[in-house]
Amino acid sequence: MDRRKLLNVDRQNDQATSYNGNSWSIIRVLYTLKWTSCLIGLATGCVITVVMTLSLMLIIAPYLQFHNALIPSTGNNVWSSYGDWKWQPCSVTCGHGTQNGDRSRTCLSETLCVGNETEIMTRPCSIGHCKVDGQWSDWIVDGPCSVTCGKGTQNRFRKCSNPYPQNGGKPCTGQRTKQTLCNEQECCPGITKPDNLQCVNGWIRNDDFNACYCFSKRHASWDNAQTYCRQQKAELSPVYSKAESDWLSRKIRTDIGKDVWIGGKNVRYEYKWILSSGYGRMNFTNWAPNEPVLYPRHKTYICVQIWQSSSYQWDDFDCGYRQPFVCKNNL
Repeated sequence: MDRRKLLNVDRQNDQATSYNGNSWSIIRVLYTLKWTSCLIGLATGCVITVVMTLSLMLIIAPYLQFHNALIPSTGNNVWSSYGDWKWQPCSVTCGHGTQNGDRSRTCLSETLCVGNETEIMTRPCSIGHCKVDGQWSDWIVDGPCSVTCGKGTQNRFRKCSNPYPQNGGKPCTGQRTKQTLCNEQECCPGITKPDNLQCVNGWIRNDDFNACYCFSKRHASWDNAQTYCRQQKAELSPVYSKAESDWLSRKIRTDIGKDVWIGGKNVRYEYKWILSSGYGRMNFTNWAPNEPVLYPRHKTYICVQIWQSSSYQWDDFDCGYRQPFVCKNNL
């Protein structure tokens, strides 16, 4: 039962005392009235007055008896003592949580209270340490991309630290390392001849040859490589001197390390530089030993490459083969 609904004993005592005093005042009034009436009514008879007084007292008696019952007995307690606390299970099976409990007492009075009264309390509780399963961190880049342009790979790793396994929790499952693609943009993107004669967007300038070069790791056939270079307002590279040939070989060896197309092609059994302005004569060549070889049965083996297997000298090869290439843009 809600304690706020219980009677306030002190207040009841005051009220009961007030009611008791009122009842005695009424009795004294009636008593005085009775004898006064008798004295006044000697001429008419005291019996009528007595009968009226007794009738009035019979009417008022239940009212007096009810209010006298409100006066508590000073020798008895209204409530029993509270029982022991009864606690429910902790809200968690491990770690820190809360716990609800209650205790009750019983009403001992037939008039001043009803039923039982219950108190409720919440307290903190703790049950050991929880197991924590390990979780992976985000992937972390481990080192640079394998190439500076074109499709390369890059190593990544992650740690079982978000969080670490604790208190007997499970370790992380799955791969700790992986490789992902990187630098998927084209090597040597678009270029225009700038007014200040500067090479831009990954092109390499060499003032000795008054040109900018793109060492593209993109794989393409000879024809597609030539088309790509011309889209950049350049040419699949012609080579005009031994110094230029040696420099190209060194750059290809260090930057690409594979066979590379350059701008030469067999035209009616004569190798020429294929330029957007027309054919250019090969006044300088750097053929590998026993090259070039004419292939009557293989009419596509007519394009010039810088050949890795022969110390980056020249070779004629199948024009349809896909491999890196070098573009050249004269300043």
